[in-house]
Amino acid sequence: MSPKEARQARECALRALFQLDLAGGEPEEALRFAASEDVAGELGAKSMEYAERIVKGVVAAKDAIDSTIARISKDWSLDRMAYTDRNIMRIAVFEMTEVEGMSFAVAINEAVELGKTFGTEESPRFINGIVGRLAEELKTV
Repeated sequence: MSPKEARQARECALRALFQLDLAGGEPEEALRFAASEDVAGELGAKSMEYAERIVKGVVAAKDAIDSTIARISKDWSLDRMAYTDRNIMRIAVFEMTEVEGMSFAVAINEAVELGKTFGTEESPRFINGIVGRLAEELKTV
């Protein structure tokens, strides 16, 4: 899968996870809706497959992922975090811990880029701090 396809997958997964976080529902339905909202209309089969892997993986491991984010973020409860930031970090944590061969640098960079595109002005730095701390922690394991 090309970097462009992977980014499209992450964007689709983010839209689906955001919807699930906000309104609940079924992952498959949220993915279908997110894919239909693909502005560029370029979401191919590989991207859709990876988006599905991310969404289903995050949903399945949500409690563990959220626990990791909460532990690392110290003074920030998940409820205080913006929906977008929280879901971007869920994707990054999933990729760093569950996707074999995923470079921590790529996962962090992609999370920061998603934060720049979909988050607030503070999102990239906030996301980088938390996901970067996890990478440092995982490197020592």
